[in-house]
Amino acid sequence: MDLTRIFNFASETLLSDNEIIVAIISGVLALAGVIFKSTHESKLKYITNERKAWRDKLRDIMYQIYKTKGIGKTKCLLTELYTRLNSYGYDNKEDILHDGHIWALIKIMERTHSDSIMNKCKKKLRMYISLLLKYDWERAKREVEIKSFSLISKGFYVIAFSFIMFTLYMDFGNSKLGEIIIIGLSLFAIYIIPSILVKFNKTKIGKIKAVDFWYPLFMVISTAMFIDFLFKFNYSKICVSLILFSIALVFDYVACRTDNKIEKKYVEQVQNFQRKCVIKNVKISKKK
Repeated sequence: MDLTRIFNFASETLLSDNEIIVAIISGVLALAGVIFKSTHESKLKYITNERKAWRDKLRDIMYQIYKTKGIGKTKCLLTELYTRLNSYGYDNKEDILHDGHIWALIKIMERTHSDSIMNKCKKKLRMYISLLLKYDWERAKREVEIKSFSLISKGFYVIAFSFIMFTLYMDFGNSKLGEIIIIGLSLFAIYIIPSILVKFNKTKIGKIKAVDFWYPLFMVISTAMFIDFLFKFNYSKICVSLILFSIALVFDYVACRTDNKIEKKYVEQVQNFQRKCVIKNVKISKKK
């Protein structure tokens, strides 16, 4: 048996470490692209159909309420709004994003027996529903658009995650497999948790906006974690992963701030309308 020929054949067929890394990253990115495209198309179909039906029904209900004359008939039509509104805002009129201001107005309309008050509430409700429809339309357009910052963020994250996991496994193997798995789970958690926390808490933490609090905090945590890895494994390539991972978090942070602009604009428009109503009522009372 010619060992030289066998060795040469193995050398030609086996990929170098760098080529393996490139192949893995390319495969992961290709898979991510297919998953993203499939998800994007299904979301587009859902939004264009279900959301449109919801907006059309809401417009029809508001039209029926506004043209109805009797108080009793108006109150009956109000019940049709219940299933079209977000019930999370039922007990909190300050929760504009969950329709709290609309629920508060509906409660007033259901308790009143005055035609004058009912007519004023109808005009206010018409404006609230108009703003809500505009907000939902803008939100629907945002959801079907390709989010560049979010996509770039995920790309950098996949590269950083694949690079550090593969290089650590190749150099330390089964001897530290448990630690490598923990590292992988930690990196996944640090990347995904900030966006989850911001979605559940879009208000402020103290005097700082939630998005401006969680992302810098997890950036510090990730940097500390990579420094710990650097000393533990004594491995310089970890610095490359830290840079890539930091870029991923920064782009995700920018994407999150961009997403919040629509919500912020909607809340400001509702609050501006409420302030104008208060000023108008004050002026009327002075004339009397």
